[in-house]
Amino acid sequence: MNNIFLFVVWNKGLSELEVVRAAIREKFTILKEFEVTWRPKDYTKNFAAFYGWKAWSMWLGKKRRSGTGPFRVIMVRDENPKFGGLSDEAKARVKRGGEPPELAENENAYAFKMSLRDRMAHSNVIHSAVNEAEVRHNLKAITGETLEEFAARKDLDGSVEYLAFDHPLEYRPYKYLESRGKGPQYCEVELKFNRFNLFLLPRCGVPTIFSCSFRILSLFSFAFCIGNIKMGYRQGVK
Repeated sequence: MNNIFLFVVWNKGLSELEVVRAAIREKFTILKEFEVTWRPKDYTKNFAAFYGWKAWSMWLGKKRRSGTGPFRVIMVRDENPKFGGLSDEAKARVKRGGEPPELAENENAYAFKMSLRDRMAHSNVIHSAVNEAEVRHNLKAITGETLEEFAARKDLDGSVEYLAFDHPLEYRPYKYLESRGKGPQYCEVELKFNRFNLFLLPRCGVPTIFSCSFRILSLFSFAFCIGNIKMGYRQGVK
């Protein structure tokens, strides 16, 4: 079973990077660090790709809380991982048939993540992937590598590699969203008055995406051409 895990210190947490790194070294072996730079305008799309689900309301908020500057990804190896199940709350959401092995969490990494969040000024500047499935997804989004390709690198000596992206990350949904109880619930309303769109994401309790456009035919009138009215409810990843 995989013993490589991943921690992220988002931009607004970089002032405490040395503290985080020192704490990590006490528990794990640091294999590699990536200093990643995304274009500020790509952060919402990139959060969706990194986490594997589209929840624009959440990612707009996270963009504000976590910052849009460079951030640090720290890849580690746990020499003595202790694999367990999910929390009782998460287990209750797992589909019948049991958990795939790649969802088993390393209890050491999970406990350490929570301790880091407790000691940081803002808990939302720390992310970690503590099971194989999420490590694979996060790593692929950041480096384009599989876990096997990363493990075969010759430079797993704790060195820092710099990655700068001039385009959004490729979106791939995280396939275990439903079994982990993640993913937004979409309530979508589309009114075409040439045209008018409204997308509500009730996960955050407020409308989060709103767009409209009208075509002015004269100084005194608008043309409202009703194409269709469509209301629907969708659960899962869009």
